Formats: sequence, structure tokens, C-alpha cells
Amino acid sequence: MTSILGRLHAARAGLATFLSALAGSAVGPALLLAAVASAGTFVALDSAQRTDAIETSALRQTLTTSPRLDQSITSQQDLAQVEQSVSGYPLQALGPTTLGQIKQSLNRSLAGQGVPVGAPSGNWIGLSADAGLLPVPGSRMPDVTWLVWRDTLAPLHLTSGRLPQAYTAAGADTPATFEVVLSQETAAAVHAHVGSVLEIGEGSAGDVALTVTGIFEAEDAASAYWTYDPGAATPYLDTDGPVPGATYENAMMFVAPQAAKALEVAQADANVSFQTATSLDMSKITAAQAPSLLSTLQNVQLQSVEVGPIEGTGQMQSLLLRLTVGPIDALTDFVDEQSEIGTLLSLVTTSLEVLGVILLLLCIRLVVERRAGELAMMRARGASKRALAAEAGRAGLISVPCVVVVTLLAGSESWLPATFLALLALAGPAVLAVRVHGRIPRAHGVGHQERRAGRVRQARRIALTVAVISVCVGAVFALRYDASQASNNALVGAAPLLLAVPIALVLLHVAPVVIRALAKLAAFARGAVAFVGLARAARSSSAALLPSAALILAFSVIALGSTIRASITQAEVDASWQSIGADARVTTDGLVTTIPADVVKKAEALPGVTRGVSAYSTEVAGIDAYSGQFTVLVVDPAAYQAFTGTPLALPEHASSASAATPVVLSSTLAESIGAKTVAMHLLGSDLKLKAAGTVETTAALPSDESFMIVPEWAFKTAPPTSIVMLDGSIDSARLTAAFQHVQAAQITLRATMLHALTDAPMQSGVFELFDLGIAVALACCVAALAVSLSLQGPARAASLSRLATMGLSRSRLDLLVLTEQLPPILVSLLGGGLGAIAISALIGPTLDLTVFTGTPAPAPRVIDLGAFAEASAAIAAAAALALLGHAALTRRRGLAAALRVGDR
Repeated sequence: MTSILGRLHAARAGLATFLSALAGSAVGPALLLAAVASAGTFVALDSAQRTDAIETSALRQTLTTSPRLDQSITSQQDLAQVEQSVSGYPLQALGPTTLGQIKQSLNRSLAGQGVPVGAPSGNWIGLSADAGLLPVPGSRMPDVTWLVWRDTLAPLHLTSGRLPQAYTAAGADTPATFEVVLSQETAAAVHAHVGSVLEIGEGSAGDVALTVTGIFEAEDAASAYWTYDPGAATPYLDTDGPVPGATYENAMMFVAPQAAKALEVAQADANVSFQTATSLDMSKITAAQAPSLLSTLQNVQLQSVEVGPIEGTGQMQSLLLRLTVGPIDALTDFVDEQSEIGTLLSLVTTSLEVLGVILLLLCIRLVVERRAGELAMMRARGASKRALAAEAGRAGLISVPCVVVVTLLAGSESWLPATFLALLALAGPAVLAVRVHGRIPRAHGVGHQERRAGRVRQARRIALTVAVISVCVGAVFALRYDASQASNNALVGAAPLLLAVPIALVLLHVAPVVIRALAKLAAFARGAVAFVGLARAARSSSAALLPSAALILAFSVIALGSTIRASITQAEVDASWQSIGADARVTTDGLVTTIPADVVKKAEALPGVTRGVSAYSTEVAGIDAYSGQFTVLVVDPAAYQAFTGTPLALPEHASSASAATPVVLSSTLAESIGAKTVAMHLLGSDLKLKAAGTVETTAALPSDESFMIVPEWAFKTAPPTSIVMLDGSIDSARLTAAFQHVQAAQITLRATMLHALTDAPMQSGVFELFDLGIAVALACCVAALAVSLSLQGPARAASLSRLATMGLSRSRLDLLVLTEQLPPILVSLLGGGLGAIAISALIGPTLDLTVFTGTPAPAPRVIDLGAFAEASAAIAAAAALALLGHAALTRRRGLAAALRVGDR
């Protein structure tokens, strides 16, 4: 046991000897310098990696959860234009080989430009032709038949029969015949089965006979293969047919991959569409790649591809394709969102970077202070400035391997933080040592010369202070009133620093005056503790620019970060109310389906529902005073006003039978209708309407810009209900059960939308970064305070020891320490609060928080007083504990040791 302890003691002594040889006599400050440099490197790298990871996660979720068609590059052109580009006149039908060459050439060209082309299985080329009407006995409506050719039928999963193979061109007396496969839904719509022969007698290119060889179901129904053409797997209703206004059911049927030419010839006079689809692999795209990828995709919307050799000519041809790039909108929104969030984060990250540098400078100053006697002795013995720099710079040698190891462990590719902090840790002590101890003291001049030199120095100091304040304030006002600077992340990020520096300079000049006035008042009180403490505080507060700036900046970051966080939280809540208008909103189309009165009463009686209101809305177009389309909202004025809290200029009852019915118009609609009396027929009533007021928005129609609110008493019979709005803690399952028999009822919960906003990857990630920034700022604040107090430690210990020898009690000594050191700290906290308020007032209006809400409404600025008070209390408590701890340590070391240290 003794051997093990002895070895540990020897190892510790050896390590101390090695560090002393490496860093000099001030090993403790050198280790602190290395720790701060390492922590700064880690925070810089970790915050960058966290930001990139959060943005990348949000980007990938946005891209991969979007419709598959939006993850593809597609094109659709008239086949005749493609044939003309490839073969010229006369037009030649393109065979499967040429079409396959077009697809391969297009995909090669896209991949060569940096587009992340997906797996070949997701890429296809095809033709689509309107073959004509297919009369189906027993069908509720005629079917428009589309013949579809695709170069691959792999996504078709046959449930019966086989894939199509044969086809026959039209003869003199015989129609063109094709083998086709149908989806299960299409087969049911046209009453077909394997072996059925379907005859299209009204085709644009003559009669066509179709033989059904197989029935399939769609594999991966969400893929672009099925969603590119509506009805590829499921028939759909449309009014685009021979008879205007008639409704048709469109059904698509797939022909054999070998039948490309035959389909083109058979449909020569029809409108045949040429289609391509190229899937994109967006699963590996990072946030850093998004801007360059967006630029690339914008450049490929017009693409030239080389095709050949063309069948029959043996020549290469160039084909120009107009492409629809699906991810462009999502990428554009993300890049804009990334820029806005980057601007917000720069307010915190830039300030934290400056805080880290200030903290490192304080550590450098501590290193030089601890070796002040040694360096002064070296200079007195004739050491050169180079020797002073070399001796002081040894303290930074420990920092170099530390920051290198941190960078390697972080796995970062960026060495900029490590390089900068290592150079600062190495060069800082050397430069400061030469600056402080490198001068040779000059002989004292004549009194008036000394006074004149002092006045010159004071004038220069005042001029420099005024210049710095002017530059900082000018930059902040430029950012506030010059909209072009709002996107300048460097200037926005420097805003807290630009405000902290003038506030620190002003407080450093004002605080001593105020503290001296308090000291004069304390002179009349009993006891000397308050007077001595305030007098010493007045002297020390005028020389603490760097610590004060650090405290003010750190506190500004804490207050600003918590304010932005609270503002975003409130903005998301406001956005959920603006989008839904109530805690729950149930709507129907109002034409085919309405909500029965008994269902409304049942919903309002659900547990947790505190209040509710119902209304009716419908789309109207073409009244006598306005030809556009708008929404009519029919409400009970009293109930609707009570629910929404928005007063409406509508009476609760009709004033007279002949008077025009007062209505409330949206601002957009009021510009067109004005004060005119308009006539409208609605719900069996002939109405005369006149505007009685305007509103910007209304809760029942949150997304409508053109609307008219009409009182329900204007109608002969009570209007039906198409909107139900409920407030309270509503159980979604019970609400769904209450409306389960209402066809096509859409239920929207405000809590669901709020959850989607708050839990989105980008928003939740930004909150995490803000919380991390606030924690780091608080840690920097406490660390800067500790280093600042350590700088004054020897002098404070000597003063306490002298006062103790004069008989001052322990409690009085502790009170003296607090009285001396806390006023400058409290002044710094005041400066931080002023900085946060100034930033909120000057910079806050230029910040765009709508990226977190998805609505154009401006977000409110909410000052989080709770976080403000908690940070103040934490910093003040940390300072008090540090001061009292140092006083206790001084007493433990003994008076003689403290006096020797202080006199050294």
C-alpha cells in the first residue's frame, strides 16, 4: 500500500515538475488557460455540428416525407415535338430503343451535373394517349380510356392473368388491337375481367380493340410511377370530355412495352404525351449542400440530351426537354428558412465567440499577473523583450496539444477554432508581458509637464471612447433602419457586442460617480465597513473594462436568448389560434353535406367543452356588384361575437322588413363593393345587403381573404350548419365519435397544429441551441467573474489581512468584501439588462420569426422576466459565494502568508 501511494506521489511530483518546466512557475493559471481554450474549441465545434445535424435532419424529413412526385424530375411534352426534334420531317414513330436512349441520356446528363439521381428502378419513360370513349353497359357514366405505354411494367403486381405482349396495327377493315392490363379498380369500373374484349368506337384515330390479359394491383402506390398520371391505378372523375359540363370517369390501361410504335401509329391524330420521370435520392443531402443543390436543380430545368444513333439514320440528335424539378419549392423554402434561423442564431453564436475570446484574454492577464514579480525581475536584470515574450509564452504551450486533442475527438473537419485559440493562447501572454514589463521607466518630468501629459492622455481617452460609442451606435441604427442589412448575419450577430461596448464604457464612467456619492452618504453611518467598501469599489470599478464588458455581453445573450425563445413560443401559440380559430374546428363542404343540429348539440355537450358556436359558409361568385368569388359566412351575431371576442357591427335582430341587411366585409372585398347595396340570392332567400363594417380576418374563416359575414336572421328559414367551433379541453376520440356519421366532416384540433409547430425538427432543434447558448453564456459569465476576482485576489487578501490585524471581526470582513465587489457586478448586471432591452427594441423588429409559425402575421416580442431574474440571481449568488470563499481561504492560510503574498 505504501509502495502504491509512494508511486502516485512520485508521479504527481513528476507531472508537476514537467508542467513547471513547460509552462513556467504559474502552472495553475496556465492549466486554466488550457482548459478555457479547450472548452472554447469544443463549444465552437460542437455548436457547429449540432446546428448542421439539426438542419440536415429537418431537411431530410421535409424532403423524404413530401410526395414522391416532388422527389422526382419529370417532363411532359407533346410527342410530335419530340419526334420532330429527333427525326425531323416526315415524323417517324419512336421505337422502344430510341425512347430508352432518351431516358438513359437524360439520367447521365443529370448525374453529370451533380443531381443525385436515384435507383434505376425509379426511372421510367412513357407515352399516354386519349383513346376515346368506352361505352360500358351498366356503368353510371361513360369512361374516357387512356392507353399508357411505359418502358417497364415492374411496379405492376399481377393478381390474375399475364402481362400484355401482342398488338396488331389497324387494317383496311380491322381496328388496331392491343393487349392491355388493368388495375383492380379500373377493371371494376369498366366491368372487365381477364379475357374481356373492350371496343372503343369513338376514338380520335378510329376504332380500337383492347384485349384484357391481366389484372394488377399497384406496388408502392405512393411512387411517381403511379402518382404522375391521375388514374394510373384508380379511375378519377373529370369534366374534360366531348360534352361540355358532363362528368366522365377516366380509366388508364397499360399496353405491352414492345407496342410503343404501334400505339403512336394508332393514335397518330390524337394528342399523345411524351413523359419521363427520374427519381432523386435525397436521403444523403446535408444542410450545407442545400444551397448548391438548389442552384444545380434550377439550372437543369431546361435540359439538352444527346440521342442516337437514331434508327434508320445512324446519326446522333440533340433533344431539348423541359423538366419539372419537384424538390425546388421545398429546397427554396428550406434555404430561406435556413437563412432566417441563421440570422437568429448569429445573435447568440457571435456573442458567445466574443465571450470566449474575452474569457481567454482574462486568463492571459491572470497568467501574466501571477508572474509579474518574476518578469519584472528579469527585465530589471537586463532581459530583452524577446526573452520576456519567450518566458511568458511558455504558459500557452499546454494549450496547443489540448485543443488539438479536442478537435480530433470532436471529429471535426474544421481546424479554424483550434488554430485561432492556440495562437491566442501562445501569443497572448507574450504580447501582454512585453506590453506591461517591456518598458523602461522614464525619469519624472516637471510638474506642469506631467499635468499636461495627463490632460493629453485623458483627452485621447475621451476621444477614443466617443469614437467607439459613435461607431457602435451608428452600426446598430443602420441595422435597425436599413432593411438591406437585416440579412447580414455578421452585422446582426455583432449587435449584442455593438450595444454591450457602449453600455460598458458609459457605465464605467458613470458608476464610479454614483458609487462615490453612495460612499459619501455611507460616511455618515455608524461603522466604517460601508464607507471603506464603497470607496474601494469606486476605485476598482473604473479599471474593470474587460470583466464588465464580459458580464454585460453574457447577460445580454442570456436575456436575448430567453426573450427570443419566449417570443417564438408565444408566436406558435398565436399561429395555432389564427389558423384554427378555436380549440377544435369541424367543417363540411356546406353544399352536399351539412352538420345536423342534434350532432352540434351532442358535440357542445362533450366533457371538457366550455363553449361553442356554429355557422354556415359557402362560396359565392358573380353578384351584381362584384364578379369575383368570395365566401359568405352566416352567423348568429350575438353568439359569434361572444365566442370570438371580436365586435361586429351587426344588430341581433332586423330593424325593418324593407331595410337592407347590414353585413361585415373583409377589407379585400370592401375595396370592390364599397358602400353599395347589393342583391344576392342564397338559401332560398332574396337578400339586399349593405356593408356596415370591415374586418381583416375572422376566426371561422382563418385562411380566407375575401368574405362577407351575414346575420342568420336575414334568411326566411334557419340556415344549416357547416362549421362548428369548440373551446376547452376536448378529447379527440370522443369528438371524432360525435361526428362519425357526418359524411366528409373534417376535424382540426388546435393542439395538433401546435404540436406540429413545436415538435418540428428545425424548431425544436433551434430551441435546443438557444438553451445551450444560454447555458454556455451563463457558464462564461461565472467563469469571467471568477477569473476577474482571482486577478484581484492577492490585493484583496492583503487588505483583509491588514484590516484583520486592526481588529475587524470576521463578519465585518465578509460584509466589507461584499460591499466592495458586488456594486461593480450589480452595475454589470444592470448593463446587461439595458443591453437586452435595447436589442429587443432596436434589433427585435428586424428579426423575422414567421419561419417558426408558417403565418405572415408578425410575432410578438415577449420578454421572459423569469429567466432574466433567475440569471441575475445565479450570477449574483456565484459572485457572493466566490468572494466569501476567497475570504475564508485567506483566513485559513493565515495573516502572515497573505501579507507576504500581498507585499511580494
